[in-house]
Amino acid sequence: MKAPPICRDFDAKLDTYLTQQRALAVHDPEDDYRLTWLRDRSGPNDWHVIAHYGNWDYVEPVVLQWIVSRQNCDAATALMIFWKASPDFYLETDQDRDELNNNQNTDYVSEALEHFDLIEYIRERWFGEGYQRKEYSFDYDRDLWPNEFEKLGQRFGEVARKFLPIEMRGPLPGILIKDVPSSEGWKEEWLG
Repeated sequence: MKAPPICRDFDAKLDTYLTQQRALAVHDPEDDYRLTWLRDRSGPNDWHVIAHYGNWDYVEPVVLQWIVSRQNCDAATALMIFWKASPDFYLETDQDRDELNNNQNTDYVSEALEHFDLIEYIRERWFGEGYQRKEYSFDYDRDLWPNEFEKLGQRFGEVARKFLPIEMRGPLPGILIKDVPSSEGWKEEWLG
């Protein structure tokens, strides 16, 4: 079965998500404040903190998609989100959205497609127009968990080199996360 089309209008997607959340019987006004703050008052410092420290059980994929689509999203922020989305997980499916969509677990499919599309968007932008803002540092080995790139390369060959590009592993020089200032309106509990 063919997967649903990719939505690349991330402003509309965030607004739709916010509207859907408001319609829920168990709607939390804090969610409304958080998403409105993100859309209207946040900036690159906030996005980098969310990317670095945010627990993906609490930070919705639509938020991450919105962040990486911003014109002034920092390259290190995009890389942090890219690698936290676990692109190596998708090597088993040969990067096929339709194959992901055919999985019987519907909760899994929805989340897997969101992450798959997020990974694809970041990679396409990285090698296309790029991320011009480069103020923060990123180093895969320092900032994330160990990954066996060499073994994955041996097992999956060219597919691994395409899907886990060495150009996106850093290091990028810049401001360390511990030195990124927080902004007014941000709440630590939003990180999960």
